[in-house]
Amino acid sequence: MELALRYVELGLRLGRHVDGVVDSYFGPAEIAERVDAEDVRPPDALADDASALRRELQEADELGPRRRAWLGDQLLGIETFARRLTGEPLAYADEVERCFGLRPRRTPEDVFAAAHERLDAALPGEGDLVARYADWRASQIVPPEAMLDVFSTLRTCFRAATAAALGLPRDEDVETELVRDEPWLAYNYYLGGRRSRIAINVDLPIAAPELVDLVAHEAYPGHHTEHAWKEQLLVDAGVVEESLVLIPTPQSMVSEGIAEIAWEVVDGGGGRRLPRAVAGAAA
Repeated sequence: MELALRYVELGLRLGRHVDGVVDSYFGPAEIAERVDAEDVRPPDALADDASALRRELQEADELGPRRRAWLGDQLLGIETFARRLTGEPLAYADEVERCFGLRPRRTPEDVFAAAHERLDAALPGEGDLVARYADWRASQIVPPEAMLDVFSTLRTCFRAATAAALGLPRDEDVETELVRDEPWLAYNYYLGGRRSRIAINVDLPIAAPELVDLVAHEAYPGHHTEHAWKEQLLVDAGVVEESLVLIPTPQSMVSEGIAEIAWEVVDGGGGRRLPRAVAGAAA
């Protein structure tokens, strides 16, 4: 348990250098309060701390092999990110692999060409593909004044589908707000207590099919569902390291992977059909 607590402290210390590195923290408040009261620890010292803790984990008896492996991979991400903050040079592909546990690979151009051919066949009209796609997407934009109603309708549909497919933790809930002046389309702020606040940036136009993906990605069965289940099954059982969600780590890669395929869970192989109720709400 001591090693896991030290990992949490280290991640919170890293988060003091760059806003957003700590995506969420819902563990013991006294840990965050203690870290916030410290002097900011330099990035090179944090990198050394992460490396030393990784070495200790290899010989630790207090944690099982899976927890040790998970923490080791997380600590490698922390160490890599901290060393980059010092200006230490590192090739891009190496940095991605050390942070996220996967090495990026270039997608062949013919994959994109095949996608363009399918899109060309699906879109109505003739002529420039980019212009036709832009016209089609413009016809699907959800007005900002309808956004919360459409989101609520989708959330109800997807929550029921998620409950049927996966079950849901007790007392979980999602609240939604509209925001402006943000660099992203939407964001899930996991608050702990099996609660999330999802912010939608209405400065950016959102088409109805994109909103379908967004609800699945951020809420059910995506980020909110993942974090709520992990809190109930892991954090509440004493796996304190899962109370800290860090961006430059394999944990983030897994979380985004879950969210990216979330639609497939609630779609049930339906081929991205927009529910009739949602279509009506978006009209």
